[in-house]
Amino acid sequence: MKIVSFAVLLFAFAASTGQALAADAPGACAVPRAIPNDGADDRAAIQEALTTQRCAHLPAGVYDIDSIQPRPPARRPFMMLEAAGAELFGDGPATVLSFRGAVGTQDWEGIRMSTAGSKLHDLAITTAGLTDTIEQTHAVRVLGPATETEIARVSFDHPIRVGEKSGDCIQVVGVSDGREVTGVRIHDNDFLECDRSGVAVHSGTTQLQIVDNQFGAIGNTDLDFEGTGDTSDVLIKGNTFTLSPGPHGLGALQMQLIDRARVTENVFEGRGVEVFQSDDAEIDHNTITLRQTTAAAAIAVNGDSARTRIHDNVIRRDPSAGAGPLIAAAPRSAGVPDHLEVEGNILLQQTSFHVVTGSGLVGFYVRGNSFNYSGELANQMSGVRALGSSGANGIRTTDVRVESNQLSGLLRAAVATSGTLAGAGTLATADNIATGPTFGIFCDNVSSQGRVLGPITSARDEWGAPSCGPPGFVTIVTPPDQEEPPDPGPGDPPVDPPVIDPPVIDPPIEEPPPTEPDPVPGPGSQQDPGSPPLDRAGTPAAGDTTAPVLEGVTLSRPAIKAGARRGSVLWLSSTEPGTLSVRIDRMRTGKQVAALTRAISAGPNGIPLSGRVGAKTLKPGSYRLTVTASDAAGNGSSATVRVLTVLAG
Repeated sequence: MKIVSFAVLLFAFAASTGQALAADAPGACAVPRAIPNDGADDRAAIQEALTTQRCAHLPAGVYDIDSIQPRPPARRPFMMLEAAGAELFGDGPATVLSFRGAVGTQDWEGIRMSTAGSKLHDLAITTAGLTDTIEQTHAVRVLGPATETEIARVSFDHPIRVGEKSGDCIQVVGVSDGREVTGVRIHDNDFLECDRSGVAVHSGTTQLQIVDNQFGAIGNTDLDFEGTGDTSDVLIKGNTFTLSPGPHGLGALQMQLIDRARVTENVFEGRGVEVFQSDDAEIDHNTITLRQTTAAAAIAVNGDSARTRIHDNVIRRDPSAGAGPLIAAAPRSAGVPDHLEVEGNILLQQTSFHVVTGSGLVGFYVRGNSFNYSGELANQMSGVRALGSSGANGIRTTDVRVESNQLSGLLRAAVATSGTLAGAGTLATADNIATGPTFGIFCDNVSSQGRVLGPITSARDEWGAPSCGPPGFVTIVTPPDQEEPPDPGPGDPPVDPPVIDPPVIDPPIEEPPPTEPDPVPGPGSQQDPGSPPLDRAGTPAAGDTTAPVLEGVTLSRPAIKAGARRGSVLWLSSTEPGTLSVRIDRMRTGKQVAALTRAISAGPNGIPLSGRVGAKTLKPGSYRLTVTASDAAGNGSSATVRVLTVLAG
């Protein structure tokens, strides 16, 4: 099978959407016998145009499509319109295809798209007029063999029918025997209401792009890849998933039996994501807020799923969701996940449960994340929890690495492992900072059940002492650094601390960094001798003894790649204007490698960080950022420490 990179998929999508979908001369695609708003059946006229002209343009108005009579035998799929290599389009949502009539015991399709180059765009579809929907009912079906199919700017009203067989707004079905579906682009559509799924991908589909769509009232799963497999190279980008008040399933996206899928820059408002028996999934730069009541994780990695990467997301579990993890990996249906990477995420746990959990997992890597726990139960939960799986063939969780994370909140432990069930193996932690957890590492059942075999090591972590087995069971490692240059000798010239260059950030930051203020007059300025110092507004600051307070100190990306154009932003809010100082120390050695100062205003501020020191890129590793502010009177704030991880490019 040909492997197509995500860069190629993105380029192809940009190129395709930059072209007009409609024919240059809509008049050549006119359907004079289809008269809008007359209540008559327009099916035959539209189908004739699609068959003979290879296109049909429908001006604004309502076009009624009656179900075919007599119906074929039970469970035989039949469609109202077929766009086989043809283009069906309107003048936007004011062009409405209204399907009506009894469906009966049929697998019903409103529009079937097949062969090469079929296009459907710029119109609305409603199936509210259908009756007797006791079998699967799909508004649009893409059926293989099909290539370069496009569905764009379509508004779907495919009502949820409680108690009846359900169907999808769009169903994609291919078969890996020469009837594959390749190169489908579904973009800029509005899924107002869908009976079962917004888009359901059954099987045999490659190079699929689902981009910039809006998902509203969906009866089950917004994007459902529950099928028989043979699906690969999928891009899900820039979509918005909302939680409707009506009936719906527990997840917005189910990824099942997929090879190489990327889920990026989406907004999941209410429900989360499941990866099941899928390899090489990448979930990045999404905003996920879990509100749906469920014990499931916001991102669940289950079954035989290998090499899943979850990075640079903002994931929050709202109290309305009830207790449960943000990210969880566990066996399911005899399949065991392996090699899960959780990197550079902002994790906000607002319920009383562990934040990230792994069960029966070999290869569990948690790096450069920001953990914030605010659940009601104090000193009972963990930031990262690793334990073996259950059953006669339980799997020992091993090769666990927890590095360069920042954890806050009243957790019992930053990292917990257990001999419960199949037990645990190796655990290595390094360069983490935890404020709030009672213990850095906590273990239970070390020598019972499956046992904790270890070894367990902790290197350069700044957190509480471990509570794990007998004394010495956790090895505290402080190896000498071999990467930093030696300190200057007595005869060497002094080296000024470097400063971080402003980055080039793409896409732009949500709020531009504050402009540089006028400098505060200092010694030797034109200010009258002996007069009190002036603040930034020119008001005497004498007698000011109140220090500024920094709040909400957060890195937009706790982990960045060395030399990458996309950097991080240090967000903070100050109670008064002044000067911000950031000291940057290499956590491995404790040595200062950079320092920067910036003028800040009262209120929100954003300081871009690129990970460059002068003209030199920072080495991969973890860096402690000590952030302080001072006002014009010289009052200094308390220090706030954050961790920035620079990853290998």
